Amino acid sequence: MSNKEQKTRILREVTEREDRVLRVLEAVHYARIENITIKDGQVRTLEVRLMLNFDRPEEFKKAIEELQTIPLL
Repeated sequence: MSNKEQKTRILREVTEREDRVLRVLEAVHYARIENITIKDGQVRTLEVRLMLNFDRPEEFKKAIEELQTIPLL
């Protein structure tokens, strides 16, 4: 088996906060993560940049809809 064929699989539990961060990362197909601040091993802030392209406004709407589905509290 070559290095390209080998896959490492790691199973671990994530905290509720980490799950929220992962959901945000998954939802921002039409946005960018600009900055992540970590303190004491925990994600404290996550800066998401949305861009409104007037030629493709549906991407902006889609990003807002996806982010609204994430329970942050």
